[in-house]
Amino acid sequence: MTNEIIDALDLVIWYNSYSIYFYKIKEDLLEAKETEINYIFEFSDDGFRIIWMILVCMFGDYGVSPRYGWLLLKNKQKIIEFINKICKTSWEGDEEIL
Repeated sequence: MTNEIIDALDLVIWYNSYSIYFYKIKEDLLEAKETEINYIFEFSDDGFRIIWMILVCMFGDYGVSPRYGWLLLKNKQKIIEFINKICKTSWEGDEEIL
């Protein structure tokens, strides 16, 4: 079941060109200072919101709603690994991104 969910997210991200968001998130995470605790990504695409909420539920926290949550930087490596999996199709052939 897990592989099917990863594959479905990969397809949705590819189809909707959301990989550009994940490229920025990954870049920000890699550049984050060790003193930082949380990461919030600003976006305006309502379609992306459900994927952001999944990331928040898996790797972050939220006050009232995961819709406006944040990622915990202590999970940085797990987040990057997950992003690489769900953006595999979008980033295929670009070893620099992975």
